[in-house]
Amino acid sequence: MKLAIYIQAITDPMEVKYQNPLKEILQSHKLNDVLFLEIDNFSETFLLNAVQQQIGEATTIVVLIEAKPDSKLGGILPFISRLYPLEANKKIKIFYKGNHSVVEKMLKPLSLEIVTDDFISSELANRILSIILED
Repeated sequence: MKLAIYIQAITDPMEVKYQNPLKEILQSHKLNDVLFLEIDNFSETFLLNAVQQQIGEATTIVVLIEAKPDSKLGGILPFISRLYPLEANKKIKIFYKGNHSVVEKMLKPLSLEIVTDDFISSELANRILSIILED
């Protein structure tokens, strides 16, 4: 199974982005072995645990992290720290956009790509799709 995860760290739950070109592209290609999951710093523990379980079963993982500077990280803080051992054992690609000092410090040891354009642009979604289709 392949997994694409979109993580948002926002200051207000009303800022959650529900439309995501990556999800639309994955659905349009009818990729049966790709699961798209979205979590944010307001997500409930049971949802974070379910995503963690899916990560354990995935062979390829693409993680998109968007973090606003003043956002509290909530349950995604320990979630991000769980990405470290995955990098050694699985195919994982991390994309990051934001200006959050704690998130940046946590992601520093990982290989990641900094995104400066619109984070959920169709161009980035197509690049991610090509990573997922490599296998």
